[in-house]
Amino acid sequence: MREFWHTLSDLNFWTELLSQFRSWGPFAPILLAFMESVIPVLPLIGIVAVNVAAHGAVLGFLYSWIGASLGSAAAFTFFRRFLKNGVNRIAYRHPRIMRARNWVDRTDARALFIVAIMPFTPIYFVNFAFGVSDYPPKKYITSICAAKFFMIMILAFIGKSAVLSFKNPLFLLLTVTLIVVSIILSKWAVRTRMDINGKRV
Repeated sequence: MREFWHTLSDLNFWTELLSQFRSWGPFAPILLAFMESVIPVLPLIGIVAVNVAAHGAVLGFLYSWIGASLGSAAAFTFFRRFLKNGVNRIAYRHPRIMRARNWVDRTDARALFIVAIMPFTPIYFVNFAFGVSDYPPKKYITSICAAKFFMIMILAFIGKSAVLSFKNPLFLLLTVTLIVVSIILSKWAVRTRMDINGKRV
């Protein structure tokens, strides 16, 4: 275990890892961001930080946005095609689930954009909720891609600040501040939007 932590704390280890990651071209960072949309435990902020460290702020942002957008579109399409009918049969027998489904159906593009733009919104569950609803696919994918564009731009800045924090501690303070603000805004957005006829779902 001591050797494991020693390896993780070795700057040469991370330098070599990023060098190999960079040599794989755009496929690896796009795939990594894609997987975040289908595997809930993967942290997008960490993925963007790795992509930025390996490919720079511009390409790291671009690869992350392409991968995350494709991942959300693929997850939404999968849920819509294969799970929607089964979930609907269950929802019809449970009023609470049905109210939640009706809320999703009535959500406008602006509300979806606000929820999706928050870095700590669980996008996997957003893809699922809208995938098994009657929400228009084109409207959903357009809103998600637009939200991820701005959200990943913010995360790329945070990732760049994290890389620079190794040289200047002030960037570490800035990174932590941005993360805390993002968490607070994410919780606020979810609370204010998860309201159906004045009642919480």
